[in-house]
Amino acid sequence: MGDTIRIQLMDTFNVYINEQKEEHLAKKSRKGVSLMQYLMLNHGQPVPNYRLLVTLWSDEGSANPENALKTLVSRLRAILNQISPGFGNCIVADRGAYHWEMLPGMTIDFYQIEELFDELAELRDDQQEQIGRYEKLLSLYKGDLLQNCEQNVWALAQATSLHNKYMSAVYS
Repeated sequence: MGDTIRIQLMDTFNVYINEQKEEHLAKKSRKGVSLMQYLMLNHGQPVPNYRLLVTLWSDEGSANPENALKTLVSRLRAILNQISPGFGNCIVADRGAYHWEMLPGMTIDFYQIEELFDELAELRDDQQEQIGRYEKLLSLYKGDLLQNCEQNVWALAQATSLHNKYMSAVYS
């Protein structure tokens, strides 16, 4: 049986392996953490290399940016595999792009919250079921998306949209 991996994007970015908080990931690769976050927020959709380069190295000059991205991905996969065997397989190359792929036993709070919003939209007539979903939403929404993370200006639009949905749910 593999490890259970729980990733928190709400408020602060955290990775939990078998409910133990993984501390050294951010220390080893800040840019790698940003890459993970960016890929996760794109829900498994391929993100073209040029977009990753512009996002992650917008304020830095690099003699060979494509090579820098390949090196970052390779190092990040190695770090993730040290944390949990096979964890590095979440970062998938996809014809000039990369995407995040969920592993069995993995949860990401952001994905769970988005699913809850979809379920709530469908459960308009079942008040009892809605209450259960609202309670789950309240337990998962620990703060705004990547609220306490540095240098993630690219996440602000999604954070604002998610916050607005959350506030509407709270008022409901």
